Amino acid sequence: MTRGLFNLESEISSYLVQTGQPIRVAITARDYDDKPVEASAKISLVRETYMPPKTDEDYGTTSYETVRTQTVTTDAQGNAVVTVLAPEGGSYGIEIEATDAKGNVIGTRGWFWAGADDSGGSVSYGSLGITFDRKTYQAGDTARVLITSPVPDLPLLVTYESHRIHEAKVVRLRGSSARLDIPVMRAFAPNVWIDVTAVNRKELLSTGRSLNVLPAEKFLTVEIEPDREKYLPGAAATFKVKASSGTGQPVPDAEISLGIVDEAIYALAPDRTPDLRRFFLGPKSSEISTSHSFSTDYSAGPAKDLPDVRIRKNFQDTAAWFPLLRTGADGTAAVRFTLPDNLTTWVCTARAVTADTRVGAVTRSVLASKDLLIRLETPRFFTQGDELTLAAMTHNYTQSNQDVQVAFEAGGLKIDGKREFTARIAPGGVYRADLPVTADLPGLASIQVVAGNRAANDGMALDVPILPFGIPDARTWAGAVLAGRAQAGRAQAGRAEFEVIVPRDAIEKTVNLEINLSPSPWSVLLGGIRYLQSYSYWCTEQTTSRIVPFAEIYAQLPAADPRRATLKADIEKATRHLLGMRHAEGWGWWEGPDAEVALTAYALWGVTTARAYGFDAPDAALEGGLAYLAKTLPLIQRDTPHRYYIEADTGADTRAVGLWGMWNALERRPGGLTRAPQAARRTAEAEVDRLWRDRGQLTSFGKALLAGTLARVDRARAHQALAELDQEVEESATLAHWEARGGLFSWFDNAVETTAHALLAHLALDPAHPLVAKSERWLEMNRRHDRWSSTKDTAVALAAIAAFNRELGDSSGAPIPVEISLDGTPIASGTADPGPTGDQLTFKFDGRTVTPGSHRFAITAAGQGRPVMYSSELRYFAKAARIPARPGKLLKISRDYFGIPRDYLAEARTLQSADLFEEKAFKRLVPIKAEVRPGDRLVVRIQVETTQAVRFAMIEDPLPAGAEVLLDESGPSYWWNHRDVFDDRVVFFADTLTSDKPHAFYYVIRPEMLGTLRVLPPRVEAMYAPDIRANGAETRLVVKE
Repeated sequence: MTRGLFNLESEISSYLVQTGQPIRVAITARDYDDKPVEASAKISLVRETYMPPKTDEDYGTTSYETVRTQTVTTDAQGNAVVTVLAPEGGSYGIEIEATDAKGNVIGTRGWFWAGADDSGGSVSYGSLGITFDRKTYQAGDTARVLITSPVPDLPLLVTYESHRIHEAKVVRLRGSSARLDIPVMRAFAPNVWIDVTAVNRKELLSTGRSLNVLPAEKFLTVEIEPDREKYLPGAAATFKVKASSGTGQPVPDAEISLGIVDEAIYALAPDRTPDLRRFFLGPKSSEISTSHSFSTDYSAGPAKDLPDVRIRKNFQDTAAWFPLLRTGADGTAAVRFTLPDNLTTWVCTARAVTADTRVGAVTRSVLASKDLLIRLETPRFFTQGDELTLAAMTHNYTQSNQDVQVAFEAGGLKIDGKREFTARIAPGGVYRADLPVTADLPGLASIQVVAGNRAANDGMALDVPILPFGIPDARTWAGAVLAGRAQAGRAQAGRAEFEVIVPRDAIEKTVNLEINLSPSPWSVLLGGIRYLQSYSYWCTEQTTSRIVPFAEIYAQLPAADPRRATLKADIEKATRHLLGMRHAEGWGWWEGPDAEVALTAYALWGVTTARAYGFDAPDAALEGGLAYLAKTLPLIQRDTPHRYYIEADTGADTRAVGLWGMWNALERRPGGLTRAPQAARRTAEAEVDRLWRDRGQLTSFGKALLAGTLARVDRARAHQALAELDQEVEESATLAHWEARGGLFSWFDNAVETTAHALLAHLALDPAHPLVAKSERWLEMNRRHDRWSSTKDTAVALAAIAAFNRELGDSSGAPIPVEISLDGTPIASGTADPGPTGDQLTFKFDGRTVTPGSHRFAITAAGQGRPVMYSSELRYFAKAARIPARPGKLLKISRDYFGIPRDYLAEARTLQSADLFEEKAFKRLVPIKAEVRPGDRLVVRIQVETTQAVRFAMIEDPLPAGAEVLLDESGPSYWWNHRDVFDDRVVFFADTLTSDKPHAFYYVIRPEMLGTLRVLPPRVEAMYAPDIRANGAETRLVVKE
């Protein structure tokens, strides 16, 4: 897909000019066959002005003013040149737009800076900026560089870096900007990084940009001179090959390889040898790192009278682990290790066994402490905008009074009071020092405190994340970089483009763009499993969704591949977890009492897949699941019964899922039961016949599962079922898929899963069918970055692609050079490997590269083989002074806090659900309208409403910073299926939300730190249809003595 019938490109003569200096803009218009286009274009000069924030809750604004327009028409060669003048200093954009014959608006843009050092209007969005006057330089040139800053009149440390620091100098800003003239030296080639660092009120400002230097003296000119222009077949030929320098001087002792081949071979495959100049002399990353010592690296901070204090910062839950020690002749074994920095009691447990099964065990404790020690009280996290009071408790365990100094440092936080304290602490006493702070920006807070005197002292440091306060958003793109064409004996690179728009209100530190390139199905698989490995939750589905694709990929990895060990451990862990979640018979969504057909069948797929590849799982697990399905399937008719409601017109699909699960277990190889119960087999055979008669009730999803099941037991019917399924395919010249026709969030009908199961059925019955390659490619091109919509459809898609790769995958291709360009400028390159060990190629860019505004990303791949698939995701948080509730189409969610009266708390004695959450008891709780005190116990109530029954809902409620969740002493759940508690949130899972009443979720917290807290909104989503979701409103919570 393209924006129009032709493409516009522009080149600006200089990106940095004096006010009034003319700028030459060269414009080229060419169609997608590379033919010139005559087109009329409008050129607009746009001034960009950034206004800094006026208040703490303001984020600054950027204005755009069109100051001049003109038109130009490209000539017969598709070229035009215009000159523009900037009327005053500042940042300018040159926007060029043309309209094609179909009315499509095609555009391109470029930017430049005009003015003197103290020109106003610097556009830096709160960070340092670097502008060069040109894209590339040669040794001997002078690079004119402009540095802009959000803070005026700062001294700057400017360094020129590559594998070493070439030069370092201090430059002082004049106003908000400074100019540098940098003589470009040969030593800079192929590039040097210009890094700028400044300090503003204990905050480190830093940025860097690559200054690209063409190493012209490193380039050879190679010429071939044949002794004639034309030869007869079989004639003798003499070729002369010449190498000369850029100045035309001959170069002796150059090693040259020469090949003469038939041009026709390039019609079959292009020459994939990388450009030697780019390969050996292309831009390099800087090997110099910049760090600061505002927090963790200070020995004692401002407490100048203290000696060097050892800062404790290595805090671990496990001090050491020795899995195998062997005693010597004296019955002893010795080990040596270093304790972490925890001040705690370490519990030591030893267990012993001998070859003749003599066993023993012992447990004892040891203490790690100091005579004078400090404990730093921080939250587990901050939310941007929180105002909290940190505390440091200094304990004196000596036998005498101690005069101590206490000093704080807090990198990444704004300190709102004094940071140094002095006190006299009596023996056995404790002194508390408070530090009010504000978390202004997201990122990481590095907090350090030291306390003591020259005789006794202590220090500790902690890093605490600061979560962004804003509205999260994500955009994804996927497609293919199509194979290039061979023209005039040369391979033309394939190219794909997509537009990325970063809103002006995006928080820079949260902007992340990731581009994944997959040159083969194998690389898609390796990229997809990382998403599943990183997923936080472990319900039946998510556990199975790890086992199946992991096992398929594990089996295809070479025996010596180190990734096998990681996958093996993941599969073993997931299999144990899945077996532990089984009910008396089958599986439900979590550990609760009710099994379900779909989940039991899905879990059986996981167990049998693990067994097929050599992982241990007992027959009893399969037998229990089989028994449940054999008992339940005959009872299902037109509808599917659930615990709280009836799911209409899904009975046939439910039976198809159940039968698929049964036959996975009944088939002896691979992974099924060695000796299956005959009663279960007879039921499965009868249910196959019944479903065959009712197959007209099936969706495409159910028909795909039926075809896959029949491939095991009745291949004649299987081929007929597959033919009927193929009548419902949506097919183009290169792609094929089966569309979802079920509900918005049905377990049974999802386009990705339907297509994946159809692909599996085709591979089992007719792997040469044309729909096989088309449907596999459709799956690849419909990813959302490194996944599809959910863990479930991601796992099924990966399983289908793995089967395709096992049966038909071609890993014979040569490495493919690729390049990423941003707005016409190359910013990254690499080599995509389609071979049997090749992985997905990933490029990551943050908010310093992907700045606010519209950007055009281009991916080029040099090759004529299989297309390189790309998937990209932009994630960011949008700034917001307040976050209101955002109901969805079906769902609405809200949150309230309630205080527990102290007399009632004493009466209740425990935090059991019956004491707090029943309707009668709940009326005694007090809604929180103002402040709460540290140590108060608060009941959090989340209410979810829906206008239509929603299955498999996940409810996430962010916590206030500094609050601890108190466990429900009556057990892990109430009416919901499961609850997980994390440092920053509580998560509930409910398999069904009905529309007849609001659904309430409860838990208890205890705020422990003083402050004004911004609590992020609660959210609810259907896990297998993430687009069905809603957000509540933020909450402000004040914790006050």
